[in-house]
Amino acid sequence: MNRLHLMRKIHAIITTGIHNVKNSLKLCSTEAMPSGWSDVHDEQLLIVVDKWGLENIGTRTKQLPAFQKIIHPDEKTMLRRVVEICTTIETGRWNGTASIDMIEDDDLDLATTQMIATLQRTLATGSPRSSQVRRGRSRKDNYPRSNWKSFNFFNSLDAASRPQRLYPTSRPSSQ
Repeated sequence: MNRLHLMRKIHAIITTGIHNVKNSLKLCSTEAMPSGWSDVHDEQLLIVVDKWGLENIGTRTKQLPAFQKIIHPDEKTMLRRVVEICTTIETGRWNGTASIDMIEDDDLDLATTQMIATLQRTLATGSPRSSQVRRGRSRKDNYPRSNWKSFNFFNSLDAASRPQRLYPTSRPSSQ
């Protein structure tokens, strides 16, 4: 499950109504969560993620009154909890501790740094910018244009092999 898929699931859960999934939230184990964690925290967590996204979940939830009375978990724990809630609601049973390998942005950061390094190398070599690169047909052809204009294929044929005109040049007189 990737970030976009997870966000779509959360939005679908919130759109159908958080009250419809309260029984499924009770199936989620709270062993890995801080003491005092309940299904109310799960509801609030889903609402925050639906409203603000998966980034900075911890800072968004710290502002809520329900989260001020418990020890605040780190970002990865909160993200893992969101995945656990979604899989539990989707399957209707507790699926155990979720993996967030597919959701973490570490691979994206690596790809971004590689792209930046490539761009820096390109700029350092002094290659022309895309606005300086000329596109389209070159104005200087390999052959002078005058030779091509004067060349006519039919002039190279003898008179017998030249095609005849399809239409006569003058109208026949009607008598």
